[in-house]
Amino acid sequence: MSILYRSLLSKQILQKLIVIIEGVQIQPYLLGDVAYPIWPYLFKGYKPWNNDMVDQIQFDQSMNKGHVLIENAFGILKNRWKILKKN
Repeated sequence: MSILYRSLLSKQILQKLIVIIEGVQIQPYLLGDVAYPIWPYLFKGYKPWNNDMVDQIQFDQSMNKGHVLIENAFGILKNRWKILKKN
């Protein structure tokens, strides 16, 4: 079990922390794929089962774009700082 997962389960992080940006209350979330279980702090895709679910498909596409950007950013960091490759 990872340190992050233990911290989430023990409610040490991501619990009722609200940031106000331009008058809008924003709660922190993690981005996960459809394989993850449902948690209050986790955004995950809908996995639409037909083409009529236009809103869900667009939401999934937006989340996937964000996911790819985040993965690419970590790849750049790992290439810049070799010490990050040890984990």
